[in-house]
Amino acid sequence: MLATAVLELFPETKLGHGPATDAGFFYDFYRPTPFVPEDLAAIEAKMKEVVARDEPFVHEFVPREKSLEGFEHDGDFMKTHFVAKFTEPGSQVSFYRNGRFVDFCRGPHVPSTGRVKAFKVLSLAGAYWLGDEKNPSSSASTAPPSSRKKISTPTSPALKKPPSATIAFSQAARPLQHSGSSRRGPGLLAS
Repeated sequence: MLATAVLELFPETKLGHGPATDAGFFYDFYRPTPFVPEDLAAIEAKMKEVVARDEPFVHEFVPREKSLEGFEHDGDFMKTHFVAKFTEPGSQVSFYRNGRFVDFCRGPHVPSTGRVKAFKVLSLAGAYWLGDEKNPSSSASTAPPSSRKKISTPTSPALKKPPSATIAFSQAARPLQHSGSSRRGPGLLAS
């Protein structure tokens, strides 16, 4: 739901992933204009709208090659990376759809967005994507709840990719992430 809300508000954003952590979970985003703290309230309000729409989560499969082609065409370098790294040639790639939003995700999910009752957008954080200082960084100042390298530096004009941002969520939302499943991965509230 987070990614749905972010893309409805900021359609130029590129999606990373949203893994669970001990402190909740986070989602990586890249966009030409960095998020600012004031954006968090708008994102949370939009997420409430997504919940109110009670959109079903529909599990779909797309051939890997078609997935890669689509992400490359759209400039989604992070999704291209994840599909290439975590799927096999010739395989079917798992996607989840809610409303007009579709994302690469292993799931599982709760049946619909209306089932999610507790979430809180906590903070923006900066880190180099994949923990590599050669990758783009954000200008945000707090660290994500993850084991990735935690850095807060201004965006370098030498970088060819846009700045990144990580948005963190509260522990209260974590149990709702995947319909009671103990498996954690790119998740519900981040999809």
